[in-house]
Amino acid sequence: MLELLRHPTESPYGNPIPALEELGGRAAEVPPAGEHTVSLGRLDPGPDGASAVVRRIGEPIQTDPGLLRTLWRAGVRPGAAVNVARTPHGVRVGGGGQPAELTAGAAAHVFVAGVPPVIA
Repeated sequence: MLELLRHPTESPYGNPIPALEELGGRAAEVPPAGEHTVSLGRLDPGPDGASAVVRRIGEPIQTDPGLLRTLWRAGVRPGAAVNVARTPHGVRVGGGGQPAELTAGAAAHVFVAGVPPVIA
């Protein structure tokens, strides 16, 4: 199966696939040294917003097809550069297409790198 899928180390959502070594595969790569990953719900993009790179989408929101379609239309997927801004109701994020407005609960499960300081 691993050969057929070209030896993936991450799911389509950017999450490491566990126990690949037990199947004869290789483990997911460690993020680059110094890269800090944080959820959209915990960052402070400042008054002008900020740029970040999506690293992964957490499992709790992978079961919501409507939310996944919204993220896809907004260009929010692992490896994509996105713009992030706080709104009165949560977080606006987008990397092309129509930006997505995420609630704080949904934003907590989208993880990005290359971002400004986190909210304490």
